[in-house]
Amino acid sequence: GDVYKRQTWNADRLEVAEFSAAVLTAAVAGTDVPAVPPGLDPETGERLAMVRREIVALVAAYPSRD
Repeated sequence: GDVYKRQTWNADRLEVAEFSAAVLTAAVAGTDVPAVPPGLDPETGERLAMVRREIVALVAAYPSRD
């Protein structure tokens, strides 16, 4: 939480990790994956867009066999 958000590099990593978890959870559940949040600095926005694309592609490549 808050301890990590005090240090910029940790806050960035935490933001990417939380977004990645939300995208993975939604993709596996078959629901709409979250969009990249608006208002991010360009580097973070690009990183999250790439993470989103790659996770969606990974889940699509290995569909559930339920």
